[in-house]
Amino acid sequence: MATEEDVFDLFGRVAFKAQMFELTVGTLVITMKTITNGRFDEDEEEHRRLAQEFMDKLDRRTLGQIIGELKALVPGMADEIAETLGEALEARNRLIHGFFAEVMDDLQTPEGRDRVIENLETKLNVIRSADDISNARIEELHEMMREAGLMPPRAE
Repeated sequence: MATEEDVFDLFGRVAFKAQMFELTVGTLVITMKTITNGRFDEDEEEHRRLAQEFMDKLDRRTLGQIIGELKALVPGMADEIAETLGEALEARNRLIHGFFAEVMDDLQTPEGRDRVIENLETKLNVIRSADDISNARIEELHEMMREAGLMPPRAE
């Protein structure tokens, strides 16, 4: 039987993973922009400045807007990936916007808290899956850039 502490602990871990997913999607957008704009390591300082500028703007944009920008940069994005990103966006939004109001009654009983834990674990798995896909895509792109000589080799 789950306690309130268990619920709050898991909520914090899911919220953390959701924020890491946002950063991953932002990094993927930066990587795609770098490729499409032909900006690589020719001016590393300028690249870092542009990346920091984008990350600073992240706070003023919704995750949905950032995912939309990613879809615009990758017109042929596989439906499965787009669907996974959309599911993660929905899970993140439901978590951040009114989750506790939605589960308030369940928090009152041990059985209800178990349902809340299941709900949070489902959200965590959805967000983790989208984050894993996004990180894998970043790694693929970076490897392509390394092979083309557009990025330095991976440090050992």
